[in-house]
Amino acid sequence: MMISYMVDGWGFLITNWEVISEDIDDFEYTPTPEFEGWFTIFNEPDEASMLLKFFSHCWELNPFIYVSYNGDFFDWPFIQDRAKVHGLSLENEIGIT
Repeated sequence: MMISYMVDGWGFLITNWEVISEDIDDFEYTPTPEFEGWFTIFNEPDEASMLLKFFSHCWELNPFIYVSYNGDFFDWPFIQDRAKVHGLSLENEIGIT
């Protein structure tokens, strides 16, 4: 699993070495000129570290609104379920229920 998100035009990708066997370097993904995208990569050793990095980055960036194509029925429930596997709570970590 990987977590990818954008904040104010900057992209972020958090990888899990248990799934991706090597580091990924920062990259540009610009599907059209008006949607320029530079991605910063965080390569994490395992799923728990990946989730904790995402949670800490949420606190650091402090967005007011989270927007997702299918977040209510897949993204957030999936992250919540995977966090539970590692003894983490989405509500305790970033205040989302």
